[in-house]
Amino acid sequence: MAWESCASSHIFKEVEVKLFGIGGHSWISELPDLKHYKGEIRMCSYTIPSIEQLCQLFSRGPQRFWLLTNVRERFKLEAIKYQLPEVHLAVNSATHARGCLIEPDLVYVGSPNLGWSEWQESLIGLKSEDAYNWYLKNCFELFWRLSTEIELDVNETKKSK
Repeated sequence: MAWESCASSHIFKEVEVKLFGIGGHSWISELPDLKHYKGEIRMCSYTIPSIEQLCQLFSRGPQRFWLLTNVRERFKLEAIKYQLPEVHLAVNSATHARGCLIEPDLVYVGSPNLGWSEWQESLIGLKSEDAYNWYLKNCFELFWRLSTEIELDVNETKKSK
């Protein structure tokens, strides 16, 4: 029986799919050398690893990063923003989604948070410009608009100089 699209879904006919085995894997481990990616990288995670690990990740490549997390990670994001002001960071109390979009055609969606996990996780990777564009428009950009972006406090920045 063929699937049918509905208001909150879309069917893609031409997609390369990569399935990951259960346990000890994260989509972030698929990004060993970010210099190979020229476009924007958008990530969504309920929780995030240490500030040091994220700063190291974000400094590996020349592209623009967007990271959306649950509001519980706000203090980490504020610390990262002071170290890397060019990174787009946002929080939302309803964020529970986990995934990564790599322009122009990679989508990772699954249960792992950003970082390494010892939990039993499941993950699927899609290689498709159509899937990337659909998920960007219908999920990530929607989530982002409903979130609070972390901004630098100009007065605090001036005081620290």
